[in-house]
Amino acid sequence: MAFKSSMFNHYVENEDEELVLYNSLQGTSSIRLVGEEKREKIKEWIDQKGPMEEQEDPDFQKLVEYGYLIPQDRDEKALREMKYMERIMDPTLYLVVHTTGACNFRCQYCAADFDKKAMPREIQDSLIRFVRRNINKYNRVMISWFGGEPLLEMEVIDYVSQKVMEICRKAHKPYTAAVTSNGYLLSPRNLEILIRSRVIYYTITVDGLKETHDRQRFLAGGGPSFDVIIENLRFIRDHIKNQSVHVNIRTNVTREILEILPEYYAFYDKEFGMDPRFSLFVRLAGDWGGDRVKKMHDSLMDIRNVGQIYRALMKL
Repeated sequence: MAFKSSMFNHYVENEDEELVLYNSLQGTSSIRLVGEEKREKIKEWIDQKGPMEEQEDPDFQKLVEYGYLIPQDRDEKALREMKYMERIMDPTLYLVVHTTGACNFRCQYCAADFDKKAMPREIQDSLIRFVRRNINKYNRVMISWFGGEPLLEMEVIDYVSQKVMEICRKAHKPYTAAVTSNGYLLSPRNLEILIRSRVIYYTITVDGLKETHDRQRFLAGGGPSFDVIIENLRFIRDHIKNQSVHVNIRTNVTREILEILPEYYAFYDKEFGMDPRFSLFVRLAGDWGGDRVKKMHDSLMDIRNVGQIYRALMKL
């Protein structure tokens, strides 16, 4: 059987002379690291312009498995168009709902002005009417709860969720929800409401270990927040049995966090690494305006440091 190199293949050589492979059609799941000893062989296959015969070499078979080498007759342009149409014709009614502009944190890099107004009941009812009017145009509904800190207004989440869930039940359409939170108010009582409201995706920001987190992400009154958040995450790990729940622990990396990456990774791996519902997600802490971030300007990194962070995590 003849194979060819995918038109969506990309690779870069890092500072350790390793090859980082990426296939943009397959997405981030395709990313692979190739050691120096196999680098030239892999590059030769990836760079091949014409057809090549299948080889029994395990490395060749791995490239086939991950979509870097594909059957000669596969039309990748058609696959690309299909993915594009799936994206623009997504049958999900996806709503991002800000329950409030208020927040119980005063993070160093946050530029928000903390409008304390919660979503009025008339707006909540308008949202519910919108879903009811449009439910038959879509195959499913998803709400992403946002803020400020959305959990400051649990009543809004509870009220709107129950109404929308009722609409979806009558229309026989599935409903799910997500929340982006600082995690401080993710108490057992609030979790009960969230799970009942079919919130299954959680993005919780924890900036490194206790010292770095409490310096970057402190309460509005100036107190620490790390210990409470970690205990809330442990509660999910130990007591929430719903296997559909997924917790994405996000970290905004600064120079201080970069210096402790081994300890950072070891801590989260020990706490949550055995639970497949938990994952880590890192981004650079950025200057998005405001006065608070000026106090930590020397801790911020350039976008070029992203590769350094991911290489360090890959080695761990």
